[in-house]
Amino acid sequence: MISESRLKKITSIDENVEPDDLVPYITQAQDLKIQSVLGTYFFNNLKDSIADSSLTDAEKDLLNDYIAPLIANYAVYLALPSLNYKIKNKSVLNPSSEESVNTALDELKYLRESYKSTAEFYEARLL
Repeated sequence: MISESRLKKITSIDENVEPDDLVPYITQAQDLKIQSVLGTYFFNNLKDSIADSSLTDAEKDLLNDYIAPLIANYAVYLALPSLNYKIKNKSVLNPSSEESVNTALDELKYLRESYKSTAEFYEARLL
């Protein structure tokens, strides 16, 4: 219901973050939040309308003004642990580079809570 580029425009996700690191969480946000708010019938109908480019103006407004911000913020909330920690063959890694410092767990929790709070605002607004 939103693209990876729209996710990056709505949130503070940097342009260099790989789409493969984000797209699964967009799908999870849709399934976990949007489907339960809209109901399965309307959710599936909306997805079908997006797929065949037959959205009404009201559906476009609903999608752009209410659904997209909720999906974006909840997707970041879901993605943050995996962006900070990578699950590899034999361990869980916290990769770093020469120019950056790893985020402490309490900072990561704070950041997640911030995105969750924003997502909850948009969820209440959608309801």
